[in-house]
Amino acid sequence: MKWPVLLLLCLGIFSCRESTPEHRAVYVLIDRSGSYAQYQDKVLATIKLTLASLEQGDSFAMARIDNENFSERDILAALTFSSRPSQTNAQKRALLNLVEQQADDSRVGSYTDITGGMLQAITWFNAKGASSKIIIVFSDFPDEPREGYLREFPVNFNGAWVVVWNASQAEPVADAFLTETQSFSARASVWQARVQAGGGNWKLLNDINEIKPLFH
Repeated sequence: MKWPVLLLLCLGIFSCRESTPEHRAVYVLIDRSGSYAQYQDKVLATIKLTLASLEQGDSFAMARIDNENFSERDILAALTFSSRPSQTNAQKRALLNLVEQQADDSRVGSYTDITGGMLQAITWFNAKGASSKIIIVFSDFPDEPREGYLREFPVNFNGAWVVVWNASQAEPVADAFLTETQSFSARASVWQARVQAGGGNWKLLNDINEIKPLFH
């Protein structure tokens, strides 16, 4: 059901051409594990604001992180907006429809390969060559791989921003997720150190409007 939407974005008037260096690229990673699935309203609101902030020639991609080994099959959309405003608006509407479909999908994943998602985002940024790169992560960072999967290795973020919702401040917090949200700060701190050690920038969001300055 989701792949036809992606194909629609990449065919016909929906150009998937490469962006030029002065343009921006945003990669959204959505945690579909049970611990974060309750925050879909935050996901929808933030993506709406993000799309409104992007312009012609900017690039946008979105992927889910809901299994033990991230792959290209988890990418829901990846495109560069057309140089024509009317076509860009049509692309944004199609993306919003896709996001809403994801929000209505009640299925949840068992694992969360955040490292794999980050690596895919960086690879995509390198292909786009954009001057401004933002990874928006909707997760409480469980990142619990199955036995045999290695995740602890250096990642070169090459100046990209990693923007994360502060799950410990999210309301309401269901009793079933109390343990996870209480330990979110510690898990996020580990990732912050990893991002900064790899030459990236880190921002923890408490309010949706805090993301706006990154688009200027």
